[in-house]
Amino acid sequence: MKSILLIGMGKFGQALGQNLLDMGVEVMIVDKNEDIINQLASKYTDALIANCMNEDNLKRLDIPSFDACVVAIGEDFQSSLEITSLLKDLGAKWVVSKAATEIQRKFLLKNGADEVVYPNRDLAEKLAVKLNSKKVFDFIELNDEYAIFEIAVPMPWSGKKLIDLNPRKKYGLNLLTVKKGEEVVPSLDANYVFQKGEHMLVFGKTEDILAIEVESYFLFVAQIELHGCGVDFYNSGNGRNGISVTLRHCLQRGTLREEQGTCQSNGFDGYFFHSHSHKLIL
Repeated sequence: MKSILLIGMGKFGQALGQNLLDMGVEVMIVDKNEDIINQLASKYTDALIANCMNEDNLKRLDIPSFDACVVAIGEDFQSSLEITSLLKDLGAKWVVSKAATEIQRKFLLKNGADEVVYPNRDLAEKLAVKLNSKKVFDFIELNDEYAIFEIAVPMPWSGKKLIDLNPRKKYGLNLLTVKKGEEVVPSLDANYVFQKGEHMLVFGKTEDILAIEVESYFLFVAQIELHGCGVDFYNSGNGRNGISVTLRHCLQRGTLREEQGTCQSNGFDGYFFHSHSHKLIL
């Protein structure tokens, strides 16, 4: 069983501590606020009221005995920086510190942190992606290039077999599983038929996963909304399909309108169809 030293029991520290407890991890908590420790002490293996900027207080904790030390202090960066440095000097195996800015991250890494987390930034990024796309329900960023996404099964995929769509070959994606409400399909065979309303978990390059949504939206709107428009498919040169719409005449309704301009993106729920000197905005 792993043992974690958690310093700083604000909102982030408490949330992290509770999740670690739920996983069966041994957690020792430390905070200089007596009221907070008295409130939380009964939950944890050990709890200590102490100012961890005092090196003697940290020495009494036998820092090398912990598998990881987390500095979850958010409001006082100077304290976070000094405690991070002291932990490393005292033999901490792995130090994780909380940062609010890129500058803080750099200072923490230079002063002993093995890993720096951005709870507010990470939450903001995830929320921004979800708000910008009605089809993205969750995602885990593995690095700057790759991620795991939970997305809605694209409308053009409904009623089609996995083997016929072949997302790995066409998009370079790995389909991990499909969710039907709360039910998870444990194993997918080549003849699996996608249904409307299902979610799928896919692994691949972030830009390729989002490209599925873009292309699927294009296909759906081209079939449903663009009355009287001829649709051509062309290769954009980067392995993904683009769309060129030859505008003969277009039904003017809702947000559908024709303007001069070039092809560009306007978020994941509004796209410009490009046709030479015209674009169709949806």
